[in-house]
Amino acid sequence: MQRRGPSSGSYGRACVGCFKMKCKCVTREDGDGCERCHRLNRPCQSGDELRRRTKAKRQDPNKRIAELEGKLGGLVSLLQARNVLDADLEAMPTNVANIEQQELVNGAEDYESSEDGGETVIPDRSSKSPPRDSFLRPPAASAVAGLDRFRSTMLHYLPFINLPGSIRAEELQRERPLLFKAILCVASQSSQRSRQDANGLKRMLCEAAFLRQRVADNRGDTESRMDLLQALLVYIAWGWDQVHGVGSPSRLMTIAISLVGEMRLDKSIPSDAHAFRLFDHRFQDKQAAFNDSVSALPVLESQRALLGCFLLSSAVASCFGEIEPLRWTPKMETALETLSSSEECALDAILVLQVHLQHLATKAAEARTHPGADETQYTKHIAVMLGELKDLRPSFPDAGPATSLPATAAMHTRLLVAHSYYIEVDAIGAMYPMIPVFGHLKMDSLSYFRQAVFAVEACTSGLLAIPASQFVGISFLQWVQLTRCVAVLHHLHLLQDPGWNLTAIRAVVDLSNLLHHILEKLDQAARKTGRQDGNNVFMLLAQGLRKFGSGIEGNRTSPDKRQPSATSADTSASLAPQKGYFRNPRFWMENYFDPAGYSWAGSRTNAP
Repeated sequence: MQRRGPSSGSYGRACVGCFKMKCKCVTREDGDGCERCHRLNRPCQSGDELRRRTKAKRQDPNKRIAELEGKLGGLVSLLQARNVLDADLEAMPTNVANIEQQELVNGAEDYESSEDGGETVIPDRSSKSPPRDSFLRPPAASAVAGLDRFRSTMLHYLPFINLPGSIRAEELQRERPLLFKAILCVASQSSQRSRQDANGLKRMLCEAAFLRQRVADNRGDTESRMDLLQALLVYIAWGWDQVHGVGSPSRLMTIAISLVGEMRLDKSIPSDAHAFRLFDHRFQDKQAAFNDSVSALPVLESQRALLGCFLLSSAVASCFGEIEPLRWTPKMETALETLSSSEECALDAILVLQVHLQHLATKAAEARTHPGADETQYTKHIAVMLGELKDLRPSFPDAGPATSLPATAAMHTRLLVAHSYYIEVDAIGAMYPMIPVFGHLKMDSLSYFRQAVFAVEACTSGLLAIPASQFVGISFLQWVQLTRCVAVLHHLHLLQDPGWNLTAIRAVVDLSNLLHHILEKLDQAARKTGRQDGNNVFMLLAQGLRKFGSGIEGNRTSPDKRQPSATSADTSASLAPQKGYFRNPRFWMENYFDPAGYSWAGSRTNAP
């Protein structure tokens, strides 16, 4: 028998079938295929055509080398332009650099698999960290969609960052890697992936805050701190750690406040501040370097971050009572004036009005904590605050025709009006600790309590009118407003006084109906997210509210537990043992944010 192939050499001329099976290929005498294929009654396909196609695909080595050299030159130019190859960056601890690089790349690569609803693949953290040029790897399409989702659905609730549509995901990943990672984390549509990203993100944030060494390039150092600050604020506003039982965001908020002070965003540089840098060997011109590090950032960007930190710190401090909020300073007044006159970002006007409103709440808190403050003095301050609110409301944007939520002025006006009524609810609700447990309420107090009921109705109606497709993007600030309204309304339902008409109050807004509407909105938002699992934020929030509502119903069936004794009931009005609820600043937050919760009649809630 003859071997296949016209060539003199027999090696490498087997048919495709014999080649795959590693068998000897013997050509038939008639030349029609090989003996093995004929015996198995299979078509005999010559391997010559396949080998010709493979050879045609082979690229000239010189051409391939030239192409790779061109790509490498472009990457080196980009890295040098971004100062990534700066020698001082090599001084960063190896473990910190490896973790951060790997997390940033995985944040874009692993995002796509989880967004498609498929099985989540956890990347191997034990593998060697990618090279530095992996920072420039373009993000996945689903990561781009996550950025667009954050920009269109979430950011307008708390617009302390300017993210115009002209900023692409690749640019944001290169300029603000931590912020990009935080946005992907909070905008993820996969609950499981979101929690995994949250753990990695918090580790990166803490390492960037405490382990990264300072670099000699002051501008690069300041930009990295701004990146860290913005990432912290984004995660505090939309991360919902407190809902998942991880704990309150007070620690992260404290880091953000310290960064504001470190970058001198809230205060001017003291005249003798350079004296402490005289012994710093890294700076040749101590005074100039210190000043340049503060002024390196764009003014508007730093002012937005400052005001966003003020808003979130006020909300976190009010809810959890574990930290002090960022104090109001003249630099914040300057920031309000600058952003009011700026036309760089359309959402700046919304941020300015939100800060104006929150500043009123801050002044009310300072008035009630002032030494010697009593009910009479505080009611006078409330009168002044209500007058300022009345003057501020006409500056809200005109609603106009609703064209496309959330970009319309109607959406923004709804949020601002709800925020303004929340300020009333919060300030008036804080009068409870000033009221004697036994004693008739003053007419001014009763009048303000009635006004608080109407404010609760206005605030909750505005927030619950937001479509479920947009409600999924609410921030921590709006949720605090909703829950604070529920807490104050519950307190007012417990109020006992001859001049207090509870039937009329329930005709304005009933607590049970309000809870029902909030739960309905949360259920709608949970369905809109498409995540019907145990980690869905809105399902967890609804679970906590249902537990709170069941506690209220249980209390109504046993009024003797909250009523004063018969001997004192006929002589005075009372808040009775429930007074302890009002004195505990964490009571209402623990009940709304802790789905596991605890008994309504638990010992912690009865502590004064």
